[in-house]
Amino acid sequence: MALELLTKITSVGISGGLDITGIVTATSFDGDISGNITGTAATFTGPVTVGGVLTYEDVSNIDSVGVITARELIDANNRIDVVGGANIDQLNVTGIITGSSFVGGLPITNGAANRIITATSASAIKGNTYATWNGNNLALRGGEGEDCTIELASDEGDDNADFWRMKAHASDNALAIDHYATGSWLEKVRIDSSGHIHTGYATNVTGADHVNILSADGGGVSVAQNNAGNATSGTTIGSYSFQGYHQGGATFASAEARISAIAAANHTGSSAATDLAFYTKPAATGPGSSPTERLRINSSGYHRWPSLPTFHVNGSPTITNNPGGGSGYDNSVHGFGQIRHNNGSHYNNSNGRFTAPMTGYYHFTGGVWSANSNQDSGTYLLKLVLNGSTDLVGCNHTEYQNQLTVAATVYMTSGQTANLNYNGSIQGSSPRNYFTGHLVG
Repeated sequence: MALELLTKITSVGISGGLDITGIVTATSFDGDISGNITGTAATFTGPVTVGGVLTYEDVSNIDSVGVITARELIDANNRIDVVGGANIDQLNVTGIITGSSFVGGLPITNGAANRIITATSASAIKGNTYATWNGNNLALRGGEGEDCTIELASDEGDDNADFWRMKAHASDNALAIDHYATGSWLEKVRIDSSGHIHTGYATNVTGADHVNILSADGGGVSVAQNNAGNATSGTTIGSYSFQGYHQGGATFASAEARISAIAAANHTGSSAATDLAFYTKPAATGPGSSPTERLRINSSGYHRWPSLPTFHVNGSPTITNNPGGGSGYDNSVHGFGQIRHNNGSHYNNSNGRFTAPMTGYYHFTGGVWSANSNQDSGTYLLKLVLNGSTDLVGCNHTEYQNQLTVAATVYMTSGQTANLNYNGSIQGSSPRNYFTGHLVG
């Protein structure tokens, strides 16, 4: 059936087909339609399948299971949710982009491995040549001839005293810690390029020792056993130790020399009696062994010298020439009956000689009870003799059973000897015959 002219058909039933070469206008169509359809609006109650390209100019909502290609612009006033992935050649965002990962590169200049990214302006970022992080090591460097500084601030940095900085100096390669409390940076601690430590200097750091302290208020180094409670008697409160080498867990207890503060009694809120002890090692004591106490100043200011060279002998002695060998020791008084003390064993009773263990001043006192008869000529003489040849002091006999005494303070070098010399005879007696001496200093 062919309709050549415009015909209005109100109702028709066609069971075969309808071939129309012009325009068909209808309020609705039922069934499949092939070919091009042009209209101002269309409503589909079921799925629409497009085998080719669907072209549209503007649409409010798109729900697509395939690929959407936009020729010019996607304008989203609210948001775009992408569940899978999106390949975007250019994206202009005025807000925040949040993602678990990003593929591709941001416009970063001066990039290199491990460089830290910094912003040079509100719209430019770059890799920092002098700041790197490789996952284990943070490296910061100053430019050529420039210092490098790390600044720290506590309490939000709202006060000058909140600010500290650590600064590597280009001028002398020192590391300094500065504080900003006064409104300008003041140096508090410096480690110079030799590893020496300086503190208390604001300027002009000139100390050349390993630890240098400028103490304007008279302070120094403080050592404490604890920060609460009282020390008990005998407790070592603190020590300064000197080690031959730091190896094998060396501590103050095995130091080659040390100075220790020791509680003299239980400390209380009103009493803190403390002794100061000095320790050294003799030549026969090696590393790892404990040093020996040599001097102690007690809490009252008295000092005790445990290793002080001192001796005291008395009793009835013997007089012989050169006892124990040697020469020049004629008429030596030796072999006293009792050795009262001989600290350090520097006195030899068999030959009557004291040998100086160190160079210094020594004081000696000696006495004998003479058994000679009256003699006014001064023939019989008691002498203190240095090195068997130098007479230091003497006392001569005049009457029978005179008590003869000598005393002197003598400067001796290490290894020199002192002894008593008497060319007469001696009356036996313990208290009257004696010889004693000690190091003065």
